[in-house]
Amino acid sequence: MIRKNLKKLLLTSAVILLPMIAGIILWDRLPGTMNIHWGANGQPDGTAGKVFAVFGPSLLILAAHWLCMLISAKQLNDQTPKALNLTLWICPMLSLMMHSIMYTAALGLDFNMKLLLFVPMGILFCVMGNFMPKFRRNSTMGIKTVWALADDENWYATHRFGGKCWMAGGLLIIAISCLPWNWATHLSFIVLLTAALAPAAYSWWYHRKQVKAGTVPAQVPQNPRDAAITKYSLIFVAVIFIAVGIFLCVGTVSVTCGEDALTVDATYWEPIAIDYDDIDAIEFREEDDPGSRVWGLGSLRLLLGTFQNEEFGTYTRYSYTNPEGCIVLTVKGKTLVIADRDTESTEAIYNQIIEKIG
Repeated sequence: MIRKNLKKLLLTSAVILLPMIAGIILWDRLPGTMNIHWGANGQPDGTAGKVFAVFGPSLLILAAHWLCMLISAKQLNDQTPKALNLTLWICPMLSLMMHSIMYTAALGLDFNMKLLLFVPMGILFCVMGNFMPKFRRNSTMGIKTVWALADDENWYATHRFGGKCWMAGGLLIIAISCLPWNWATHLSFIVLLTAALAPAAYSWWYHRKQVKAGTVPAQVPQNPRDAAITKYSLIFVAVIFIAVGIFLCVGTVSVTCGEDALTVDATYWEPIAIDYDDIDAIEFREEDDPGSRVWGLGSLRLLLGTFQNEEFGTYTRYSYTNPEGCIVLTVKGKTLVIADRDTESTEAIYNQIIEKIG
């Protein structure tokens, strides 16, 4: 496969590296520190030096591109030209999309992050859904259930259904880009989960249908390699989805006003204790601008750690994502922002602190 498609591999590799050339051309206009990651709320939450931002992602994607091609070369050699071309162009499109967002933000140009993120993702899902029925049976690409791997009829039926799911999911993701960030991120996760699991469930159902019709045996014949691949793939996918779901959607921030100190505790992060005597100033605000995350945690539910915005510079934050109100504390000259789930509970904490510090 590598030797036969060497020209295509070199072309796609060159496209992956194109953003590096663009970065060199724009070098003097790019800031020394660039945003390279955005959180679930659409706000930048990760930065890197200009050298890494321009060269690092492209080189990492190039390495992944060649590694995937080398690992799956034997399987891809038996695929249709259209399926092979789709596989070859995924990494180049990812490199172009990622750097387009990074350079647009670095140059200070106005752009809609949701459109730049969700629309290309939706289009990619539609394209993959369109090509999915054309995949030939293999253990590398496609929906690799035990029932599909053991039978051509099940394989093609599963991938026809999976193609429809992925195309519908892609259109939904594009439509979701019109919604607020919280809704968009939650719903897109549900769409991705459904598009991944529904075809696998359909493959099982189709197998049961075949068993009742007497066209296939109830016991699926499998070689040990395919059985191991299916088993560990399912376990890996299940663990990843469960872990990501818990991480993104679970967690709390709790504030306790003790006799002499204020304690702020949060899931996944170290608690802090603040003596009331160390509080220089306190303010309740109904509006909040988290800025970008320097070091810490950002999920659909929590924003924790060290952040940076234009007003405070570098500061510490313990809050829920997109809080309706927040408390701004100045502690020994440093800024701390805390926020509960809603305005009422945050304001109640503010009044308790005011009472304690007099």
